Amino acid sequence: MIIACPSCETRFEVNAAAFPPGGRKVKCARCAHVWHAASPAGIPATPVEPALHEPPAEMIAPPTVMPPVEPETHPEMIWAGSDIPPRKSGRLATIGLAAASVAVVAAGLYIFRDAVVAYVPGVAPAYAALGMPVDLTGLELTIEAQSMAASGDGGTKLVVKGSVANPSGEERPVPPIRASLLSEKNAELHSWTFDAGVKTLKPGETHEFTQELAQPPADTYRVYARFADET
Repeated sequence: MIIACPSCETRFEVNAAAFPPGGRKVKCARCAHVWHAASPAGIPATPVEPALHEPPAEMIAPPTVMPPVEPETHPEMIWAGSDIPPRKSGRLATIGLAAASVAVVAAGLYIFRDAVVAYVPGVAPAYAALGMPVDLTGLELTIEAQSMAASGDGGTKLVVKGSVANPSGEERPVPPIRASLLSEKNAELHSWTFDAGVKTLKPGETHEFTQELAQPPADTYRVYARFADET
């Protein structure tokens, strides 16, 4: 049978046979409260004669202590079905936002690189290292042909032909040109600077030039040219 302490409400499982018909005193094993517990239902009670000296209450040591059962409560639940998107981690959202910001900044630096270099010339080498040289001359420089020919002293010479064009709508100065001889693996073998032969170009004007270099390196693969003012 199960009885409950009227003081701390702790419930105990006890043997019903240990209770006489008139009940008995019980001492709570948890809070030490003493009370008279009635006999289980079905066992007739017999009158208890008063005693001159009331015996001490017998303490029942229940084999199992059962704490009071509290009603189970549940918070309102939300079914995470297809109509409710899963909540993303705050850390993942922060990383995604940072990555998107970097992508936007990188795109802006690429698209507006001419304006960036014009405002901060010192960043031009960084663009060139990334394979994005910035042209602030407004001119177009083209190497149209390169060939080896015999020189007058019995040696060989490299003949380079190219052109400079002004596609803009205003007259522009023509800076010096820097030519480089590159190997098949793009290693620079030799370089020199020369004038194109014209100081300025009017809008839409094109100027052709020819350069000769005696005794070029034997493993020259191609010629690369750019304006010397470019970094």
